Amino acid sequence: MPISEEISSLCGFAERMKRQNLKLETRVLSCETVSVPKDMQSAFALPFEMKVIMLKRLRIVDGEPLCISISYLMPSIFYWVTGEDMEKESLFNLLENKYTHQLCNAIEELEVGYLPLEDARYLNISADDPCLELTLYCYVDQNEAAMYEKTYYVKDKYKYRIQLGPGKSLL
Repeated sequence: MPISEEISSLCGFAERMKRQNLKLETRVLSCETVSVPKDMQSAFALPFEMKVIMLKRLRIVDGEPLCISISYLMPSIFYWVTGEDMEKESLFNLLENKYTHQLCNAIEELEVGYLPLEDARYLNISADDPCLELTLYCYVDQNEAAMYEKTYYVKDKYKYRIQLGPGKSLL
């Protein structure tokens, strides 16, 4: 049975799993400085030569690999990531409670995506298997660009629910 989430506010993955009483294990696959990805550079109007921190994590929920998150972090905000135990700590919890930045706004996009073979193997899938790909653009404090993240969920283990209320037609 897939994990089902209804997202209505900006909240970290660890907190969302905790709310559902699910056991989360995180494995850091990589943490390094890289060139800013093109999508992040465009969305946040960053210089193309800029360097960011890339944190790649495998998320295992109730003993099953669920997703891989690849976070590209602004070094001016997340300078501390390399010194923290990101297998035990929550990125958003540390950001808000230890390093005193407040999550502000985010934009999330959903689409079908594919992982390269080197990452797909962590989820026990092939590079040809489609994933639910969520892209998050996150801001802190007074709308300061903070993070660009791509998370790839195994297609049959995760369901994303969006609750919509009544709306008025603009026509």
